[in-house]
Amino acid sequence: MLRRLLTAFLTATAFLGLPPGPVAAQDTVAVPVDDARRVAVEAALAGDPATAAVLAGHLLQIDPNDAQALFALSTAYLATRRYDAAYETGRKAFRLSGDSTTRYHAARVAAIAAMGAERPMQSQFWLRRAGDNAPSEAEREKIRRQFSYLRYETPFRFQFDASISPSSNVNSGADSAYNVIEGVPLIGILSPDAMALSGFIAQSNLRLSYRLRRSESSETTLNGSYFVKRVWLDEDGKDTAPDFDASRLGVTSATLGVSHLMKVGRKPGTALRFDAGLRDYWQGGDRIYTALTGGVYYTRPLTDRLRFVGQFSIEQRDYADDYGDEGLLGGISTALSYRFNNGSVVTAVAGYSVSDVPGDIFDSTGWNGRISYSPGKPVFGVDLTAAVGVSMTDYADYSMLIFPVPGGRQDETVYFDLEGVFTQVEYAGFSPSVRLRRTITESNVSRYEMSEWSLAVGIRSNF
Repeated sequence: MLRRLLTAFLTATAFLGLPPGPVAAQDTVAVPVDDARRVAVEAALAGDPATAAVLAGHLLQIDPNDAQALFALSTAYLATRRYDAAYETGRKAFRLSGDSTTRYHAARVAAIAAMGAERPMQSQFWLRRAGDNAPSEAEREKIRRQFSYLRYETPFRFQFDASISPSSNVNSGADSAYNVIEGVPLIGILSPDAMALSGFIAQSNLRLSYRLRRSESSETTLNGSYFVKRVWLDEDGKDTAPDFDASRLGVTSATLGVSHLMKVGRKPGTALRFDAGLRDYWQGGDRIYTALTGGVYYTRPLTDRLRFVGQFSIEQRDYADDYGDEGLLGGISTALSYRFNNGSVVTAVAGYSVSDVPGDIFDSTGWNGRISYSPGKPVFGVDLTAAVGVSMTDYADYSMLIFPVPGGRQDETVYFDLEGVFTQVEYAGFSPSVRLRRTITESNVSRYEMSEWSLAVGIRSNF
């Protein structure tokens, strides 16, 4: 009844040509502004843009920063396909609102308006903001589905993660100051900067892709990534190696490539992807190499719960003049992933790699394996993944100074990871993450025997 009376009264005043200021003032006496605001929002949510626009117009004459009135007006603009006006008004309503419900609805209007104006990246951003303020888990899940559909339809997408990690060994230094080689009756003394140095590692990784074409059976995308790592020593690290410049450990890597994904075979979910790219790699401010990369990726569901993945990669490096000539690296890996009834997933990975790089002593072959487990549901609101891995690398022609290592150098590394993503804590689609890692490497050349504890705290894309 109140909504019908307000609509009739305010519409009548508009047609009678009464001055808007006094009418608004009279309205605050005859009908409480809170009631008018409530009816405007109800009209907006019920799909009655005309009523929402009339009420919002009068409310905004009283207070131009009335967030709920701005939201009601944005829905009216959206209904009449005035997308730019709807976007700006919805965005302003979001900024001025103090309650999460209004912010949720305003963000959704801004997302829809941005899509109507053919600005898909802005639409994705505002869907993320809507997800931050969703009033229930059901609404949040609805936003996730809408975002997934929008990302599928949008040719451009991005992912970003960043972390900072205190580490007991930022430079992959040795545990002992003595360099002992099995089979060589000499003992060397390592320099301070070859020892394990404690400090901090900061990393960020931005990945972009643009879909060039898509059909029912294939998709071609242009991909790019930009990775940055920076290292600093803490006071203990500086005390151990006061002359060491940790900026030498900093890495910058940029990659540009193309991928072609296609469905193969008759079994649903079976796909084959070809990758090709160009990477530029810098360390310590110097360009180390430029590489041509290629790869093949194959995935196939073996059962409803078991999936197989196979991957092959190759990399041709052209080193800068100061670092050698050319290098060739290759690798192959297979993985099996099993999903249990409760949604938890176990994945086992095995791989083999070969490396032919400048300086024969660093030519190597290696095996690696990894097993990971992810529970089907968050544990205390945290998505957990635990993993254990092992790698064995053989440097057949390795020598130390003028002394060849009998049988070559062999390194064996074991590591354990425990990672948690706090998906219940979310802002604009990003959630905080924590990763604890323990790494131990044993070698027949003690210079390469090392251990590390690290704890990385960061953020990552959530959907």
